[in-house]
Amino acid sequence: MRSPKRFIPRYQVIYTELKSKIADGTYSPNTQLPIERELCKAYGSERITIRKALDLLVQDGLIYKRAGVGSFVRDQTLEAEAPAVSAVSNNILFLMRKNSNDIHHNPSALNSMLFFSMEHICKAKGYSLLYVSIDENDDILNVINSNNACGVFLVSTFPEKSYEITAHSGIPAICVNHFHPDLISVLPDNMGGAQRAVRHLISLGHKRIAYINGIPDAQNAIERYDGYRRVLAESGLARDPAIVVDGLWTYDGGKQAMEILLQLPERPTAVFAASDMMAIGAMEAARLHGINLPQDISFIGFDGIDACKFCSPQLSSILSDPMQMARISFLHLMMLINKTNETGDCFVVRLPTILQERASCSLRKESFAKV
Repeated sequence: MRSPKRFIPRYQVIYTELKSKIADGTYSPNTQLPIERELCKAYGSERITIRKALDLLVQDGLIYKRAGVGSFVRDQTLEAEAPAVSAVSNNILFLMRKNSNDIHHNPSALNSMLFFSMEHICKAKGYSLLYVSIDENDDILNVINSNNACGVFLVSTFPEKSYEITAHSGIPAICVNHFHPDLISVLPDNMGGAQRAVRHLISLGHKRIAYINGIPDAQNAIERYDGYRRVLAESGLARDPAIVVDGLWTYDGGKQAMEILLQLPERPTAVFAASDMMAIGAMEAARLHGINLPQDISFIGFDGIDACKFCSPQLSSILSDPMQMARISFLHLMMLINKTNETGDCFVVRLPTILQERASCSLRKESFAKV
């Protein structure tokens, strides 16, 4: 008697074929699989069937998904070289890159406020938040595992390879105050906040508005500069590269940027700085040159740090909410740790910002030449 033929679900057949193609190199490491629509056509199947097959490949660790982009083959050799993930603990890392903008070097900036907000939330939920800074030569997985971390906040910018290794490692990780397509990212509405700042200065009659940028390749800096440029364009104001200067997020960087602006034959009548610390440094440089603030030059910063209230004049700023950023970031990290992010998608959360008007802005005077 012939034994009955075993039924194999269609998604299982597709999964097996795709797995075989990954194994024989038809789909090589780090390459993208055909998109779902193409796979539906190739296998004559519904999208739900294709997704079941892809989900099995994800579970096997053979592919990973990028929200809105597609599925990619994992680089197994890269992951084989990485140390194994440590046992689950209650340690969460607040990981930053060692530079002039980390907490040790810039203790009054937004990231410091963010750390203390996260520490408060983590403690209330039974977790320990550990601050760790790394340089480009550090092995990020060794750092994470040596601290026995169950989750990681990657705060601000890192080398591209650090994001890739972390995203493919399976360690729960959130990108905070920055954006990366392979991770859930939580950051302020940079462009909207910058547009609000520049429109406010234009409403006061300013036409020559300088911009002090952060670290140029940082996502926050890119988006805030884009907001600045867009408002100038929509207002019909010429964009002068001479009044766009990098300040690298720091107080000293803001001072140095302002020194450059003050040497121009035609000084700006207003300055929008991409961070409060740079704005405060820039105001100090202007004050040392005997310039009346805000009568001669108006200033607006970005972040809403406490120091805005204690400088003279008090600094107008685009306010981010570090407690809200901490709360949202913690919520999504918990979903990853507890495996309740059912879709496995990566996405970006942009938190609203508001303009806090203080004494550092005034109606425009006629622009004045260097004295």
